Amino acid sequence: MKNSVSVITVNLNNAIGLEKTIRSYLLQDYSYKELIIIDGLSNDTSLNIINKYKEYIDFFISGKDSGIYDAMNKGILIAKKEWIFFLNSGDTFYSKNLFNKIFKKDIKEKSVIYGNIKYKNIINDKLISIDCEMLFKNLWKNNLFHQAALIRNKIHKKYLYREKFKIIADFVFFFNLYKKNYKFLKLPLIFSNVDNQGISSTNRIKSISEKKNFHHIYKIKINYLSYYYVVMKVFIFFIVTKLKKLFYLS
Repeated sequence: MKNSVSVITVNLNNAIGLEKTIRSYLLQDYSYKELIIIDGLSNDTSLNIINKYKEYIDFFISGKDSGIYDAMNKGILIAKKEWIFFLNSGDTFYSKNLFNKIFKKDIKEKSVIYGNIKYKNIINDKLISIDCEMLFKNLWKNNLFHQAALIRNKIHKKYLYREKFKIIADFVFFFNLYKKNYKFLKLPLIFSNVDNQGISSTNRIKSISEKKNFHHIYKIKINYLSYYYVVMKVFIFFIVTKLKKLFYLS
């Protein structure tokens, strides 16, 4: 169906976040959508939450996977709607009429429609807006989050996430589409509130290592000024996180 959306939620032992995400999906005022939940064999109360809302869930599986991108790929292969949107466990829609706003725009021949996200800043616990600029002029600073992007189903099935990248496979996916000249459309909208406990938030050091490896694989010259700037930010994040934990425990 035209302008229909498969919302895919990946979950592992995050029952509280999962219920929050499902409730947000139910509040999304749009009829042409389906909800797919890929659970990584959770051993908390996630399955109870899924059973609680089973009448609203179009497809659900629970099984062992090799990582978040393996789980996301499973969801992609199951998805039946025209567009795919990832809203992982703990994430929520920023507004209840997001899809209505998006599909009022001229989206013909577009492969990816993207906007911004909001997430909780570890330093001051305030929601801040992230500009998902997709110019790829500086591969260390620019990024596009899957929680801020609608991707055409047929394209996502053609280009699944490369699971050799454990942290930045979404970045690599969007970069490949950009280099292959697929058409992107940026909208001045905030798509979602992102739970920053996600894999790319808690593994920032590994993310830098993977991005450096990505530069070597694609034979891209590294901008070391930007590289060390990102390293410094990660170091500051690490220190602040440790101090907050110490303060909390005391």
